[in-house]
Amino acid sequence: ALVLGLMGLVFPLLFIPAVLVLLSIGGDGKPVARERSSAESRKHLTAAAPNWKSHWLSECESPAEEAFLNAAIDAFELIPDQGNLRKGDVALKLQVLIRPYRVDFMVNDRLIVEVDGEAYHSAPEAVARDSERDAYLVSFGYTVLRIPAKVVFRQPSEAVRRVRISLANLPPPIP
Repeated sequence: ALVLGLMGLVFPLLFIPAVLVLLSIGGDGKPVARERSSAESRKHLTAAAPNWKSHWLSECESPAEEAFLNAAIDAFELIPDQGNLRKGDVALKLQVLIRPYRVDFMVNDRLIVEVDGEAYHSAPEAVARDSERDAYLVSFGYTVLRIPAKVVFRQPSEAVRRVRISLANLPPPIP
């Protein structure tokens, strides 16, 4: 948007796409529909469908996210339901867009679970960026749980335990 805006000083018509880009990244904290077409195709999947799990695993962006998803499906006995994974009082969504961010997982529309690989989340700049992102999401009433990838790989039951504790400690919903 900044580049388009600066180029708009020379070519005024470029101000229009700059404004459109800015409007599209403006956030209100509300989750919006996933950008991927496979999300729509999953709405009709049931637990009876062969290889239903592979449809969700294909949405993961890293092996650590896949490991977490497998652990969550097993621990919570999640099954496909209307394009999400659900069982009892636990509903899990993947790759949820909350502009300008996309979160790895959302549980019960209030708990955001981010699976953090050391390579991308350990540098001081990355820690600062993650803190800023978390503060933004918390400002809209979400709780953010960050789980290191090494925990997901080495102790998947510990990752699930952290989710259970966070769910039990969620503050009451804001009316």
